[in-house]
Amino acid sequence: MRVKKLLGSRVLVDVPMTTKKTTGGIITTTKTEDYRITEVLEVGTPKSDEIAPLKGDKVMIPTNGGIKVKLEDKEYMVLNLDQVIMIVE
Repeated sequence: MRVKKLLGSRVLVDVPMTTKKTTGGIITTTKTEDYRITEVLEVGTPKSDEIAPLKGDKVMIPTNGGIKVKLEDKEYMVLNLDQVIMIVE
């Protein structure tokens, strides 16, 4: 299944995992930050007064925000535009 068109004032982003290596060499994933930086994959139709990131922009999003979706065995997040904290370089 692929995204044909994202509806409304939403963005589809990749779900980045922060990895941490223990002293024993085990790699674990962590979600301790309040936010994370990710890439915008798709942008819906923003309202006329909204500033929206473009496809390919890096954005800061809250760790607990959005809806997780699984497409083609990969996990993504769909967020409302007002959940995007900022566009970063």
